[in-house]
Amino acid sequence: MKKYVILGGSIAGLTAARAIRSIDKDGEITIISAEEFLPYSKVLLTHYIAGHVKEENLYITDEQELRHLNVNIVLDTIANDIDMDNNEVILDNGVKLKFDALLLATGGNPVIPKDRIQIGCAATGLRTLREARRIKQTANNKGNIIITGGGLVGIKLICALYEAGCTGEMVIKSNYILSKIADEEAALRIMNHLRSKGLSIRTGIDIKKIEANEDKITVLLDNGQQKEYAMAVYCKGVRPCTDFINCADSKKEVLKVNEYMMTQMPGVYAAGDVASTYEITTNSFKNVAIWPHAVEQGKIAGLNMAGEKIRYRGSLSRNALEILGLPFIAIGTTNFSGNREDFDCDVKATKDSYKKFIYKKGKLVGVILLGDVLEAGKLQAMIRENNNYLCE
Repeated sequence: MKKYVILGGSIAGLTAARAIRSIDKDGEITIISAEEFLPYSKVLLTHYIAGHVKEENLYITDEQELRHLNVNIVLDTIANDIDMDNNEVILDNGVKLKFDALLLATGGNPVIPKDRIQIGCAATGLRTLREARRIKQTANNKGNIIITGGGLVGIKLICALYEAGCTGEMVIKSNYILSKIADEEAALRIMNHLRSKGLSIRTGIDIKKIEANEDKITVLLDNGQQKEYAMAVYCKGVRPCTDFINCADSKKEVLKVNEYMMTQMPGVYAAGDVASTYEITTNSFKNVAIWPHAVEQGKIAGLNMAGEKIRYRGSLSRNALEILGLPFIAIGTTNFSGNREDFDCDVKATKDSYKKFIYKKGKLVGVILLGDVLEAGKLQAMIRENNNYLCE
């Protein structure tokens, strides 16, 4: 009987388990999850904070399905090491799990500079249900919250806090929000929209230090200002959970995989936030950490772990937000680097919409849509078709 071990209890790991069972009806499948909860939707956490989704509706599986799949899930447990000589995963409770095929789908942790935060301060990220519970409780108590980081999670959170009736303030080091996926014009339009709702967004500022102050925290900014808050939430990026991998042929951070989602370690696959996959518009390996990719990568990894030979079609970044009534979608390469002579842009702007089409050597590689997003599906298909790739 083949032994499958899946490290990570989110969507990539769960999808892999479903895929394995569709092929192998008898193999032994074990999922190891660092969280104490059954798999749930992380993309709905801000909707939960806003009050639009109840906690019980976050879950994407239940004990009945896991019994039907004959999957053993071990919660509140992490891996300490992988012994490739003996094909074993060593857990933090000392248990050693043998594997014939291993999937690394451990996700990521928020980047929080611990050296700037005094012990006991109410500072958190937003990656888990436990963190979302803390933020929601603070919001329900009408505590003021400072958010640092103007990426997707930060924008979703400040909108969620607004909808929950809580005061949220955002400070970002960059000159404008969504700097990794939007251009300056789109970002300025979004910031103006948010500010028109009364939201505070301050650019060019970062948190220098956070100190405990009775039931509050004092936040010191790098411009010399300081203010009391109930909580600080860091939304400044994610670091893949790969520190436990000590094998000589592995690398820290993201793990490069081939078209079959295999790492360089024999019998070991990776999917989701820990996987570096081929990105079709840049012709390079990147970690495109979005939910749909985690689903697709988990499925392909699971099928291949069970003996299939299915190739991953390559990653394509796609981020969609509904920003308090203003739809925004960014697909593919939207901020380009390298030889700028290879790129060309076409912009169509009106008072209520902004569209930017990015071309590389005449080939559509990215789009930014704000306000009018009806063409998003067609444009995404066009980018995939024009940049079709399968690893050789």
